Amino acid sequence: MYDHMRIDDDGTTWVLGQPLDPAELVKAKEPLVLPVTRPLSGTVLLSVSVAASVTLLPAQDGAVSPMGWIPGGLGAPLPLLYLPSPGTDGSAANVSELPMTTDLAALTTQIQAAMTAGTRVDVPLGASGDGGVAVLNGATLPFVALFRQQQAPGPLH
Repeated sequence: MYDHMRIDDDGTTWVLGQPLDPAELVKAKEPLVLPVTRPLSGTVLLSVSVAASVTLLPAQDGAVSPMGWIPGGLGAPLPLLYLPSPGTDGSAANVSELPMTTDLAALTTQIQAAMTAGTRVDVPLGASGDGGVAVLNGATLPFVALFRQQQAPGPLH
């Protein structure tokens, strides 16, 4: 059982809310919804059939493991979308603010359905929904992460 995870060559190390057995990844037929606690508390939707690699690591006894970007700043509860960026350091640049009214449970279901069916889903961006749109291709998307936090993403530390 492991509680740290890295996906493909994305630079973020995710701390899982519950230890994960590698057998779960091997036998998964549909995208997994995994609770995470760091770098922010939320959910990672992992499409095991699309991800080229998932590295599971044990906790480091008493050591603080690298997490990539570290959130900073306080504000209203912000719904956030993290998209993978291969070859990056897992920085806050991978995070987009979602409309304040975003229902993260419904969005999780929509993205999971798109991953399962290999279809696309559009996700409005920006606090008021006027910050553009991310069109996610469920057929090729290895993972996304969704959060609602009191903290806005900050600079790398």
